[in-house]
Amino acid sequence: METSRLPLPANALAGQKVLVTAGGGFIGSRVVRRALACGASVSVLVRPEDGRDRLSNLEGVRFYEGDILDEPAVTRALAEEKPNLVVHTAGLVDSRREPSLVPSMMRLHALGMAHLLEASRLAEVAHVVAIGSSGEYGASAAVFAEDRIAEPVDPYSVSKLAATDLAMTYDRAFGLPCTVVRPFVVYGPGELKNRIFSTVFGKALAGGGEVDFTAGEQVRDFVYVDDVAEGILRAALTPAARGQILNLGIGRGTRVRDAVTIAIAASQNRVIPLFGKLPYRPGEPPSLVADNTKIEAILGWSPPTSVEEGVALTYAAFVEAAKA
Repeated sequence: METSRLPLPANALAGQKVLVTAGGGFIGSRVVRRALACGASVSVLVRPEDGRDRLSNLEGVRFYEGDILDEPAVTRALAEEKPNLVVHTAGLVDSRREPSLVPSMMRLHALGMAHLLEASRLAEVAHVVAIGSSGEYGASAAVFAEDRIAEPVDPYSVSKLAATDLAMTYDRAFGLPCTVVRPFVVYGPGELKNRIFSTVFGKALAGGGEVDFTAGEQVRDFVYVDDVAEGILRAALTPAARGQILNLGIGRGTRVRDAVTIAIAASQNRVIPLFGKLPYRPGEPPSLVADNTKIEAILGWSPPTSVEEGVALTYAAFVEAAKA
């Protein structure tokens, strides 16, 4: 199949009702924007205490307040909205290998997924697309394909794998069409302040100076957040994606130290990197790159934004946010 690099047309979701969990989050807010741009009617499920800054300038978005762990609230939102499509982005990334995290991670990701899937089944949702994690694969390969046996090594990743298994069970056993997409290293406008690019850009906009990094030899598949949103919505619209797990990365690796150098250049070389000043995280995989074969075959698409292009776009967004 020929692989497209073009975005969905403006009317691709016309007449569709899309509900996004954690719609004010980093990935969720970009899904909301992309769905609106494609003509969808969009609602979001957000926790009452969460800010809505990322959605503040959008019109027509309907808000349902509720935590993904509040089963009645989730059921009520799905029953009232009756969406055609659900995009489940709610979750919390924490890759520490701490046994104490197991209960909270399992509740949030596995039990939260169970609440959403059952509410979606009762509401007769046409398709649920859930965000998984590349961490579900483990750390013993350089390039990861979806048929690889999952070997998660931390509470976050194993809880995401449990959520993935639940989604696949609901698809197989209970007739609810589900897809799980596994993004690799997502970056872009609105990313958290402790990420690689936001660290460089924050320092640059504060006047520059030295920043400590690891040696930076680890290789990562950096995927731009708007490509992630595009891939999620393409999966939601593709019948052949139902019942599938799909990697979402650009299919090419970049050394972390090279990504830092790209970010420094984009921000006009105000930052001085001190590589090797920080230790690697315990158990940090040396390489994490997506095999894109399956997503290209099923969606006829793969993420088009190079790291250089995406970093430049991210820096421009940081500059605009600083002005505001």
